[in-house]
Amino acid sequence: LGNNSKTSLLFLNRSQEFVIAGKLQIKVVTGTVEIFGYKIDENQPDYVDIYSPTCHSLLVIKECHGRLTKANEMNKIIAFVKSKNGNKSISKKMLKRILCSSTVVMIKQLDDWQCDYVTSFTPYHHLFNLDIVLNQDTNQISNNQINQEDVDQDIKVVNEIAKPLGFLLLEKATCRLPYFHVPNDWQMITNELLNMDQNDCKILICGGKDVGKSTLCRYLLNSLLTCFNQIAFMECDIGQTEFTPAGFVSLNIVTKPVLGPPFTHLRQPNLSYFIGDVSAKNSPTNYSQAISKLYDRYTTLSLDSDSLIPLIINTHGWARGLGIPLLLDVIRVTQPTRIIQFHSTTVKNRNLPVLSRQFLQHGQGWLTSTTPLKDNFLNELTIETETKLSPGNIEDEAITPSQTDCTFNKTSTVAPLTTIIPYQMSYPSIAVHVIHQEVTPTQVMYAINASVVALASCNPAELLESERSELPKSIGENFLLPSCGLGIVRAIDAKRKLLYMLTPLQERNLSNVNVILKGSLELPICALIEASSSDL
Repeated sequence: LGNNSKTSLLFLNRSQEFVIAGKLQIKVVTGTVEIFGYKIDENQPDYVDIYSPTCHSLLVIKECHGRLTKANEMNKIIAFVKSKNGNKSISKKMLKRILCSSTVVMIKQLDDWQCDYVTSFTPYHHLFNLDIVLNQDTNQISNNQINQEDVDQDIKVVNEIAKPLGFLLLEKATCRLPYFHVPNDWQMITNELLNMDQNDCKILICGGKDVGKSTLCRYLLNSLLTCFNQIAFMECDIGQTEFTPAGFVSLNIVTKPVLGPPFTHLRQPNLSYFIGDVSAKNSPTNYSQAISKLYDRYTTLSLDSDSLIPLIINTHGWARGLGIPLLLDVIRVTQPTRIIQFHSTTVKNRNLPVLSRQFLQHGQGWLTSTTPLKDNFLNELTIETETKLSPGNIEDEAITPSQTDCTFNKTSTVAPLTTIIPYQMSYPSIAVHVIHQEVTPTQVMYAINASVVALASCNPAELLESERSELPKSIGENFLLPSCGLGIVRAIDAKRKLLYMLTPLQERNLSNVNVILKGSLELPICALIEASSSDL
């Protein structure tokens, strides 16, 4: 478009759909499109970021304006195109496209330093590799004996322009790569929620592992954002988190759509607690107490808001043993108005017992017991079957966020960890605690060296002094502290009593940190060994 090789226009016919591969930014000039539950029209002031990597089911863009361009809209598009092309006259071919289109979308190349960092590691080179997408799609078409000449020639022309911008558009009819399809039940549930007239909206999604809970959470989040300015998202699944690295429970206030997998939309939560592992089996009490604190924060925010803030609660997939009492604690604390429970038809042992009102009232929780339920609790329980979506071919849900969170400077080039200047911290003035393990004070600094750690702050009067002044303080067993973020202990200078910390936190925030928590999170091996020889 014009002299800007990083921008182009996409003309969509009525109800036209394309599968997206890659990453891009879009802004609707006229009309409406829907992507993963989120509707974008010309009233959207900012560009919307879209990430559709090969590790997840590809996203679909659907035209949903439903009518041809009107005369006044056509004039608006013509004026817009002229402004982008130095007021040059528009070709007849362009005018014909405008006349036949229902929606016009401006697309920009999306440059993202976080994705550049993730894909700089060998295991993740393929995530946004468009040549791989084209080869896979073409090979599978050939394997299914579909004549290559039958593939829409217009798409080939479009992708000649799109590929240099970092994305591809694939026809749904011929696409052999897994892409996201909205189940009819999900659309029905979303419509009911959007049309619900009530003063309280708290939706809890539960079920076993790998049945589609996280995908439904994202879809509901995007759908509700079309009607609400902000959505509260409570993350209770510490093994597969949405907005933070694994090991955290968190409350997030979301104002923008999440059009991509978790590693593409990491953010600082409104409140979070570091549990220290991908399961709460070793610290169930702290887990349940943290959930209560998160819900208290949501209640405060909701009361202070002039408008309703819907709450989406994502839960763990632990369907047996201790997982049931912990889930009951989450439900009793949050008192959801609607529960959506997934049921697997293929792996029966994934399934939870049906969460009827009677079961929820009389089942024994970890910290909660049988208690009367509020009148507005559980207006409806919905049983959903598991989704047939691509779970992805890498375990990036738990690993990649930690990588991304360790990139500190938003530069055009990705710097190895070994080149980043660390902060200095005097460790005798802070408390260090290793979660889930007994570590003597004399060995605790060895335990955290070269490790991912959580950073927190505590009232200095509550810290316990060490018997030796050269050793760090301790916090006892009470490590349930609001988290400030993560860091990497780069090195320890025992002689000067300093530790060197890599962290994305700003210096003004780091000055409040006086507690370091070590859990079971580890740096991916590729982050340690994939550095150029000049950096070592």
